[in-house]
Amino acid sequence: MYRIPSCNIDTLKEKIEKLNRKAVRLNVAPITMIVTEDPEREAITGENVFGERVIVGYRTYYLVDLPDATAVSLSGYTLIGIIDHTAGEGNIITSLIDGIDLSEYRESDALCQHCNMVRRRNQTYIVFFDNVRSQVGSSCLQDFIGNDAAQLAARAQIIREVRFACADSEFDPGIHSHVSENLEEYLTMVAACIRELGWISRGDIHEGRVQGQATADTALEKLSEKNPKYQVIPIAQDSEVARATITWITDVLAAKDAEKRSDYEHNLVVISTDGVVSHKHIGIAASAIIAHKRYMADQVKREASNFVGTIGERNVFTLTVVTSFSWESDYGVCFRYIMNDGNGNVFTWKTGNYSYEDGKTYTVKATIKDHTEYHGVKQTEITRLMAFTPKAKK
Repeated sequence: MYRIPSCNIDTLKEKIEKLNRKAVRLNVAPITMIVTEDPEREAITGENVFGERVIVGYRTYYLVDLPDATAVSLSGYTLIGIIDHTAGEGNIITSLIDGIDLSEYRESDALCQHCNMVRRRNQTYIVFFDNVRSQVGSSCLQDFIGNDAAQLAARAQIIREVRFACADSEFDPGIHSHVSENLEEYLTMVAACIRELGWISRGDIHEGRVQGQATADTALEKLSEKNPKYQVIPIAQDSEVARATITWITDVLAAKDAEKRSDYEHNLVVISTDGVVSHKHIGIAASAIIAHKRYMADQVKREASNFVGTIGERNVFTLTVVTSFSWESDYGVCFRYIMNDGNGNVFTWKTGNYSYEDGKTYTVKATIKDHTEYHGVKQTEITRLMAFTPKAKK
């Protein structure tokens, strides 16, 4: 599912119609596009002269589904994936079948297994036939498959173009004058948007779990926002989060053996190689912030954590913020902090305010709310947290 601004829907329909006319000329089946009849309405908020957050306008969106834009099969041959060969480390792999493992092609050369030649290629296809996968160059598909090769490749390219048209149409027109961003600058804006607005994934939007705009797309818009009312201004902490995320990718994920990386981890390594992220890859780039936070949370939880204090007790604690998460709720943005006390004991705190920075240590006064376990790790939940300042001795 794609979430298309109403101002783009007519242009997208024209693009799809044009691509479907091309499909007919190429003698392949056109793509079905299903558009919701009633658009969603999203409020645009800003601050008034009193500093209050108010509704300043509305945007409307249509949900677009492409039910048959999936794996291509002709004459027993199935196109299950496409490999984009990059100038950086590894390849970008597009799977046309959900759940299929194509990790073996992450580091593959631009090889055609039909002619057995490695040469400069932008793209190769992964073809499945008779329980065997083959990597085939576009110029060899005809010889490899036979008379249906042109249809197979044409259908695959139509699907790609339709998907790219939908992805491009998710952005408001006139905002983006180029097709890539500096990775650190973009991730800094992602971190700022998460801090101020909470995290919304594209998956949540496409599957209808939440309404609104994905954080990846919001961050891209905010990079070029000219109106001060709607700008998100990054702070030093956002830059630190971005740099820490990139360091995690380059120092931790890239250091893993290639066969031990997940497809997701592999793609993160690939898109971070040259420090620039294309607009078609911003979804996975933005999610790296959340993935790194989860990694940090898992690291602290591996230590031997025990419950601290008794429920209802109010006491003073010195805690280090390991990481924090934020999300949009019906009551505004919520924040969840994961902390430890230096002895390996995990503390968690949920609040409606951005209060503390990751990696910093604070002395606080708080009430122990509960003792819980998460994935076998003992956690001390605290509430009514406030900065503690010792009273001066008389």
